[in-house]
Amino acid sequence: MRVLSSLFQWVLFVAVPLALGIVLYNWYSSTPAFEIDKLSILEKFSPRYPALYYNFPDGLWAFSLCSAMLILWQGYRGKAKYVWITLTVLLAFGAEFAQKIGFLRGTFDWYDVLSIGLGVLLSFLLLFNWR
Repeated sequence: MRVLSSLFQWVLFVAVPLALGIVLYNWYSSTPAFEIDKLSILEKFSPRYPALYYNFPDGLWAFSLCSAMLILWQGYRGKAKYVWITLTVLLAFGAEFAQKIGFLRGTFDWYDVLSIGLGVLLSFLLLFNWR
């Protein structure tokens, strides 16, 4: 039963948000990360809110990454758990700030930082074992 629960968590909290973020980013980005065949009807569809395809994928990826670490370290009580989870959160935010200083290609955006923060917070609220 524990294996089934863990598999469900990996699919729901890691794979689905990651895939949704990739799809949203690729359909509306001028520089897609992966080539995905676009259906002609979806090429004509443009969401009303650009944040849905510019900022939301960042939040989904941060949620997915943070969720992966929280699921991986579930039940572990040592210091390593907190070190890796902290590094994961720093990586999520650090990638955005690395764009600001020109270390990574991309455009820094405070709404991305907000989206990443919400993704990390939601992951902690849903998965972090506070005991």
